[in-house]
Amino acid sequence: MTFFSSKIQTFNFVFCFFFQKIGVYLADLTFIDDGNPNLIEGLINFSKRRLDYNVISEIQLYQNKPFNLGEFPELKSKLLEFPEPSEVAEKELYETSLKLEPRGAERSQIE
Repeated sequence: MTFFSSKIQTFNFVFCFFFQKIGVYLADLTFIDDGNPNLIEGLINFSKRRLDYNVISEIQLYQNKPFNLGEFPELKSKLLEFPEPSEVAEKELYETSLKLEPRGAERSQIE
């Protein structure tokens, strides 16, 4: 088990679960907004608003629970060891990314 994964397991389960689901909530809200009209025959689409409400009310359930988050000095020190981002480093990372996964390459061609 890695240092990071051992520390993550000590977090409050609800906290971790929420952050795993936040992408799902955002996708749901996006699809609700994109896939349903605001108005139907000139009237407010309450079905769309109800769908929005269901997602937002579930998010609010997590906001009402206190999180008992402790400080993890080992994790903090590991994160602080990362170098400051720079334009040069970003270009190097991008070039490395293109070498490992060239644009237009088939999945079988990627190592």
